[in-house]
Amino acid sequence: MKKIALFLCLVFICLSFTCCSSCGSSNAQAPCTEQQVRQLMERNLDCYIAIFALSHLPHTGDEVTSGFYQVSTSYFNSYKELDDFVRSTYTKEKADELMNIYPENQGPLYSEINGMLCVNTKISPAQENYSVTWNDDYKVEFLTNDKEKCTFKLTTTEVNSEGVENPYVIEGSAVFEDGEFKLTEMYH
Repeated sequence: MKKIALFLCLVFICLSFTCCSSCGSSNAQAPCTEQQVRQLMERNLDCYIAIFALSHLPHTGDEVTSGFYQVSTSYFNSYKELDDFVRSTYTKEKADELMNIYPENQGPLYSEINGMLCVNTKISPAQENYSVTWNDDYKVEFLTNDKEKCTFKLTTTEVNSEGVENPYVIEGSAVFEDGEFKLTEMYH
């Protein structure tokens, strides 16, 4: 009987400790980490290079409606999937801009038509030579960093027209919104 009582006491203590330790930390947020900035920048570069600025998602098939073609489902299966990706990368304000009026009040670039994710082919990608190298070894330096916002400096390289590598520096920021850090701008 004493063994059962001791066992039950130990179980109660373990459960109490587990509940108390998880309750206090589940809502706690920490300052932004270098890994979070790198993950955000990876998704940001996908948006800049392959989705919005330098090119658009590839389309397939026939024209759905004036200038809009269905996006290949090998990238995003639906408008919601693309929207979720953008909204998990950028603040609400920036995501709204990208999904509704980008580029420069010409958008939307992407729309849902008849349940399909479609791209507006009347909006041309930027004709820009992008020569910045974003290898895994780029440097992340926090300028400020707390639980609500961080500002950072990223240093990598850019190859000029003569083939010479030069330092390339971006300063950016991320804010804590809807339970995660999100970029305030599309950086490139």
